[in-house]
Amino acid sequence: MSDVIIRNAHIDELSELKAIWETIFEDIGKEAFFSIYFKPDMCIVVEYNNTLVSMGYLVPFGDILCGKKPISCAMIYAIATLPECRGMGFGRLVVNELISLAHKLGYPVVVLCPSDDTLFEYYAKYTNMRDWFYTFEYRYKYADFSFFDDSDIETHTFPLIRISINEYRKLRRKLLKKITHIDHDQKALEYQECLFKELGGGFYRIGNSCAAIEMQADSTVLLKELLVPVIKNRLTGAFDLVHDNPASNTEFASVLASIAHAFPDKEYIVRLPAAKRKGRRFGMLTTSDDIDITKSENFEPWYGFAFD
Repeated sequence: MSDVIIRNAHIDELSELKAIWETIFEDIGKEAFFSIYFKPDMCIVVEYNNTLVSMGYLVPFGDILCGKKPISCAMIYAIATLPECRGMGFGRLVVNELISLAHKLGYPVVVLCPSDDTLFEYYAKYTNMRDWFYTFEYRYKYADFSFFDDSDIETHTFPLIRISINEYRKLRRKLLKKITHIDHDQKALEYQECLFKELGGGFYRIGNSCAAIEMQADSTVLLKELLVPVIKNRLTGAFDLVHDNPASNTEFASVLASIAHAFPDKEYIVRLPAAKRKGRRFGMLTTSDDIDITKSENFEPWYGFAFD
């Protein structure tokens, strides 16, 4: 592979990097991402036969809160290889180089949210990444949220109140206080807010709960995270419990009904923190040798939203 060069991006390659983004991810989030995050020394590219064919970015993402001392982390994001150059190992070259770069820059923890389930095995095999973050994820239709009669819906629902980045971050910290999680930094929230402007949705307070709600291109309502006070209890299947028997937790049922009432006649993807050994894997992590990461007693670590 003597014709392969892996290196930092150059500032004058911005148009080529955007073209790769458009090929793989279309246009969603492109201008906002490059405006907020792009720095050549935080971007790794693969040059093959004098052409940029693969890229990836290191994004400061906040702190992992899992004990007395916050641990700073960076996210590997937007790994992309042109279709005609896939299967040549360029993606794993980029990821490994970004991990090394993160540790050199002083980030002891590096996180990654694979774009599909098959990539968990791929990254586990070819990098130091390991499964670490989990989620409950549920897919439902509007009729599944009919916990209350139409005549009684106003009594049992909360208004969805659009809130600022700072308000959301404060409420999010409160609701995740006892769960190991990534405390997303200001820029992460700003970029997510830009995605809301492009796609629809926003940061919302719903009673004592909060949610990052994004409208997908197919009109699906994606709750990138739903944080409800009940998740601090020792539950192993909170959502199923409410779905099977809404009266078992009226507050939680009301939150779900409120979302359906605000965005009617849709399909919904709902993500919330997972109890131990009950969720599906969502994100990966690697650490420098001197870092000891612990986990919550009752819940798996929570990634939060991942710009997916």
